[in-house]
Amino acid sequence: MAAAHSSEKETPYALFDLKSDATTQQLKIAYRQKIHDYKKNLITKEKFILICRAYETMVDPVKRKQYDETKQWTKQLPLKDCTLQQLACGDLDSLIIRLEKATIKEINAKDPSSGHTPLYCASRVGNLDIVQYLVMNGADPDKYQRTKSTALHVASFYGHLDCAEFLLKSGANYTIVNNFNSTAKEEASDKKIKSLISKLELEDPFVQCAANQIQWFLDGGLKSHHIDGQNDLRQTLLHVACKKGYFELVKWLIVEKHANLNIVDIHLHSPLHLASSNGYEHIVQFLLDHGADPQLYNKWGTTAQNEAINYPNIIELFDKMKERDMYQMAKDGHLYWFQYYFNKQHINTVDSTGTSLLYHACRQGYLDLVKWFIVNGADVNQQQTENTKSTPLHVAAFRTHLEIVEYLLINGANTNIRNTFGTTPADEQTTDEIRNLINK
Repeated sequence: MAAAHSSEKETPYALFDLKSDATTQQLKIAYRQKIHDYKKNLITKEKFILICRAYETMVDPVKRKQYDETKQWTKQLPLKDCTLQQLACGDLDSLIIRLEKATIKEINAKDPSSGHTPLYCASRVGNLDIVQYLVMNGADPDKYQRTKSTALHVASFYGHLDCAEFLLKSGANYTIVNNFNSTAKEEASDKKIKSLISKLELEDPFVQCAANQIQWFLDGGLKSHHIDGQNDLRQTLLHVACKKGYFELVKWLIVEKHANLNIVDIHLHSPLHLASSNGYEHIVQFLLDHGADPQLYNKWGTTAQNEAINYPNIIELFDKMKERDMYQMAKDGHLYWFQYYFNKQHINTVDSTGTSLLYHACRQGYLDLVKWFIVNGADVNQQQTENTKSTPLHVAAFRTHLEIVEYLLINGANTNIRNTFGTTPADEQTTDEIRNLINK
């Protein structure tokens, strides 16, 4: 009799204290209570694993029907046979071993039936350690299951305040609506979670960035937050916007707030890495045009271009950057282009007018570029081979670029060279201060 009684207690329905006609919603609420009982140590780990197996059986319509007909269900599984979703319900050590060489695609893989990701399952049972591990290793908090609920939805519904807060501050979009027309805040079973989301909606720039709330930023929401401040993943706002593909927000952060393009996160990903790996072509082009470093390596030894392996159009963008007209780049003052793409063997070549790169930079007044050219071997006294045969010092003096004149003189510029008009740099139409400096 004892054995029969034990068997009866271990039926899926009995484990949840439910009758066989229980609805799916009743099952979820019962499971939520068991999860919280387990977190309070009111249920053993072994019993909780059994409850998880029972829930898997009951929540799947096909498996539930089979159980109702046969009374057979899978109570236990050896670890080697557990899915990532099952391991994510509580076995961090085994999950780490399983994911040791996993790709981002594998970490974000969905169960073919339920659409659950490992992060969704960890968020449902409220295992903060596993939630943190998965997110820090590339799990996407906005991946949704078959009813369009995300990890944040399920953490909110199941009442896990710590998980909800971590997800929000690590890139979860609180505005996503599931098939029941509910946001995570509306799904929340706990007033503390509702209050948390309401508070972060008003105050936290990372939460607003993850939800693409650009108007919040335009209205001065940043306040005292530093534009390059970092979250728990050591990501900046620019990382978050690039990862999610929010082009207008990316432009605002760079153009209006001068966000640093090359800060790296815990995986040494730059914003360019994240935009490339997610296939956001317009963002990649914008980052490249504004000086993002394509040579940075992440912890796996790959560049942003390597990360775009599935996006040939993006790979082509990187290749085209190398083909840009170096003289135009000098005229426009794009120091980054020379730092990242230029072959230094061409440092003293001239264009069709006989003008060197250094001359162009001196004429336009780009001191940083002038310094870079000279440090990397540019001839400070190279004359134009056509036109006036002036030197960089001639044109810097004529254009009244005092700091450039000083730098050229410090680095050996000859003050006695004459151009085709017979004039030395001091003879150029310039300021008295520059003329006196040259004649000193």
